[in-house]
Amino acid sequence: MSNIHAALEIGTSRTILAIGEADANGRLKMTCHAAIPSTGVRKSQILDINQATQSIRSVLKEIERKQDEVGSKITIVNALLVASGQHIRADRAEGSAQVNGHKVGQEELDEVQQRAREMPLAKDRELLDIVDQDYGLDNLGGISSPRGMAGRILKLNALHIHADANRIQDSKSAAESAHIEITESVFATTCAADAVLEDHEKKNGVLVLDLGGGSTGYSIYCDGYHVSAGVIGVGGDHITNDIAHAFQTTN
Repeated sequence: MSNIHAALEIGTSRTILAIGEADANGRLKMTCHAAIPSTGVRKSQILDINQATQSIRSVLKEIERKQDEVGSKITIVNALLVASGQHIRADRAEGSAQVNGHKVGQEELDEVQQRAREMPLAKDRELLDIVDQDYGLDNLGGISSPRGMAGRILKLNALHIHADANRIQDSKSAAESAHIEITESVFATTCAADAVLEDHEKKNGVLVLDLGGGSTGYSIYCDGYHVSAGVIGVGGDHITNDIAHAFQTTN
């Protein structure tokens, strides 16, 4: 059942599992999702793996219950991990290559992309995403497609989005204890931006805020490029607490 895909997010307030099915054209349609209150998680980081594992098991049971209601049955054995938390950061990366034939061809494009991806990370960091931005050719920058252009040195600007490897491993351990293998880890806010943004919004410039229970992720787009991303440790829980304090109510 390779056309079935699952995504797991272990958030501060909710643990979510979404199931999608790809059609013949490769487009993904959500067929089922479930969310249950999280335990053992604070500011999008796991503090108790056993409690987080129980949350994952509970959301799996909820998926099974919903599938039973419609007379369907899906066995989830692997999933994408949708990650957030203050430990996620983004850094600029650059790759460069000599233009051997004096005009940029596929060989130079492949080489400069590979060089941008080879930028080393610290041993305690795990790469979540690499986003290609614009190209530069000699002293000319802001190039979106350099193929066929003349020059000597081709450069590619990229954005590396990376996370604390230990925090990602905690999430993987919790999932594995619930018998789900994590196949890939991705940044939650990039996923949100891909889901809601139109090309003209990215071109004009836009800030996407992914407000969670304990943290808020952000992604910034300008001139069609993803230029910055990260997470701050303030979320919906803080706002709720402030309102409760200001109006002397329970939260």
